[in-house]
Amino acid sequence: MKMKTDYIILMITVAVLILAGCGSSDNRPLTDINIFTGTKGLEMEFMKNAPPPTAFEDGVFEVGVFLNNKGIYHIENGVVVLTLEEDYMESVDNRDSLRFMLVGKEPYNPLGEGDFYTFKVKAKKLEPLSQIHTSNVLVTACYDYQTWATPTVCVDPDIYNVNPEKKACQMQDITMSSQGSPVAVTKIEVRMMPEDDMLKPWFRIFVENRGDGEVFDVNRVNAVCGSGSLDHRDWNTIYAKAYLGKNELTCKPNPLRLKNREDYVLCQYAGGIDRGNTAYSTLLSIFLDYGYTSSISQEVMINKEITI
Repeated sequence: MKMKTDYIILMITVAVLILAGCGSSDNRPLTDINIFTGTKGLEMEFMKNAPPPTAFEDGVFEVGVFLNNKGIYHIENGVVVLTLEEDYMESVDNRDSLRFMLVGKEPYNPLGEGDFYTFKVKAKKLEPLSQIHTSNVLVTACYDYQTWATPTVCVDPDIYNVNPEKKACQMQDITMSSQGSPVAVTKIEVRMMPEDDMLKPWFRIFVENRGDGEVFDVNRVNAVCGSGSLDHRDWNTIYAKAYLGKNELTCKPNPLRLKNREDYVLCQYAGGIDRGNTAYSTLLSIFLDYGYTSSISQEVMINKEITI
């Protein structure tokens, strides 16, 4: 886990340098690309003629998919599953699932890593009176994913604005759109809550599923794309962590469960800040862990075997 955290910090540092204007505007290098944007995670597409539009009964054909990690996070626990109409098709050798790992976008590879995965399928015999039957081939991917957002926030202990001195920053809410993952931090409300002689920074972090798939508990990858039992609590579940500078915040509810693809989590710095401090800017680092799943499908027309 520490290695992954170090990697994230490195990636964020590189992104900040890039966005700060490294390189000439007249001769933009490949690295002058903001990879921390967009709402894509894993993209899937069928290979050409795999599956074919038509097949014959008792015939064997391939189902091939190209998986491309278009998001920022490196997929370490991915499963791709083939689902067939059992009365009309079957997987050869009962191999209907594959595991995968794919690197996400990086400054020198802004397209992310992609790879091909194939299954062999056999069309079954049709009923005696049937000449053709159209059957559906479904491929589903389930994988672990993470969103991280690192906006700069202003922490101002002068909540009633009575200090006449010019401040280093102004406390205000933050609007965001995407961070290179299907789940996005869209807005952050910033508040300072008085408690005794201290003030506690408080953040309402709004989260939305902006991808084309569904969110589930990251610990349930094998169950969602397997034979495990599931209930409603496994879906729309996100684990949140947040840091104000180097200080970890307490976030509730945790896990967060999306309603209608969005919701918010409240994060607070329990340690508090002295009222006598001056306003300052710092990073608010937000990490969202979740599982994600999406599917593609294609029809295959199974024809009666031609006999003479």
